[in-house]
Amino acid sequence: MPDTGRLRHIFDWLHGLPRATTASALAIACVIPALWPGDIPFINDEPQLIASAVSANHAHQLAKVGLLGTYGFAYGPAPTWVYQLLMAVSHDLVLVAVLHALLMSVTTGVALWWLSRSLGLWVWFAPLPLLSPYFWFYSRVLWDNPFVIPLGALALAGYAAHNQSGSSTGLRVSVAALVLLPLVHLMSLALVAPLAAHMIVIRGRSLWTHKVSLTAIIAAVCVLAWPYWTYLVTAHGPESTRRIVVRGVLFPLAGGRLFSASGLEYFYGAHPVSGQLFGAAETVSLVAYPLVWLGIIVALLAVGRAVRTRTWTPRAHVAGIAVAAVACQMVIDGISGKFEHPHYENGTWIAFVVLMWLAVDALAERPLWRRAAMATTAQLASANLLAVGLLLVRLHGSGTREVYGPTLANQQAIGQQLAGYAPRSEVQCDVIMWNRFPHALATIRELTPSRHGVLPVRPLLLRYASDNPESGLVELVER
Repeated sequence: MPDTGRLRHIFDWLHGLPRATTASALAIACVIPALWPGDIPFINDEPQLIASAVSANHAHQLAKVGLLGTYGFAYGPAPTWVYQLLMAVSHDLVLVAVLHALLMSVTTGVALWWLSRSLGLWVWFAPLPLLSPYFWFYSRVLWDNPFVIPLGALALAGYAAHNQSGSSTGLRVSVAALVLLPLVHLMSLALVAPLAAHMIVIRGRSLWTHKVSLTAIIAAVCVLAWPYWTYLVTAHGPESTRRIVVRGVLFPLAGGRLFSASGLEYFYGAHPVSGQLFGAAETVSLVAYPLVWLGIIVALLAVGRAVRTRTWTPRAHVAGIAVAAVACQMVIDGISGKFEHPHYENGTWIAFVVLMWLAVDALAERPLWRRAAMATTAQLASANLLAVGLLLVRLHGSGTREVYGPTLANQQAIGQQLAGYAPRSEVQCDVIMWNRFPHALATIRELTPSRHGVLPVRPLLLRYASDNPESGLVELVER
């Protein structure tokens, strides 16, 4: 039999640690995505977003729309606005990557801390979602979709704070995040719809009380994004499958993948995620899947208990919203037939976090299961941290030849070398990713400062620097 008294003592000790200690652990998790920022990919969407931001800055205006997505709609302009701000700070994309990673991770970390304090959730679980290899990738890469992660976290955390204490700041933050989410990715409607509906039905009086400030927030966002709203009204809708796709309906139930080391060949190809050590980390991390499933059960029981007793706690409200968000995601994925890509679930990322958190807390509240709750959290965090560490080392400096491509720092170094030759120099390219997406190198060259004086004219060759077929390291040589 487990020593439940000792386990209770350890659990209470962790709960009783000073806030500075737990905040420090969360801060460390927030910093990890900013390590070796030059190793991020820069392939297709990233250079398009950066080029759009630079173009909008040159025109002294905000971007009107984002990139064209697979749904037949252009995505929202909010991510490009962020890149406009970052590019106004510096054209060094490695520095931009650092600022981007910290913006993503710190904002999400603060939201998780806030959520923990409002709902009385075990704060030591808060760093775990930030240690996921998926969050590590999404917080670093200069994409548009991942911005729904911190915005979704703020929306739910602010609303939880309002439910717990009547916080007007929480309500304003939540509303602001809700109106910004569709300006990133329309898949975020899976979270926006149930959260907004809950606000209107349950907290309608609060909305009316703060109508002036909330109207000002909504009006400001609508004015800034008016060209995009106009575009959405006139754009053709996405192609429909005209039937419910069962695999799409079931896809969100695999949301635990976002907090595991499973399926990462999607980003990196097979080599960086190969080997027994990475395989062991992946196997251990699969516990994220049943944690989400258990969390759904816990959340449904909490909602059922609240309905039965007519006593709704802040945690029961958030549990209901989390389950409703996953249900909406199932409907959207089933009707649209668009699924399989993990970033399609980023809009409901925070819902999956809440469900896992509720599962861990439910186990920890039972003496016989407390050891399982603590061990599961520690094992999942350790497995994900190991996976991220292995990826950091294996991608450092070289990237990959396929899928991930050469690293950003390597590409910027090539851009600086090219700037040392006259623009009319003939350049032959034998690099897979640049041949497939030539705008990536074009964007790098545009952002590289020009050199003055007489520059040599030479026939040049861009090629891989290694015979290793797994290495994406690129070099520039004279032919």
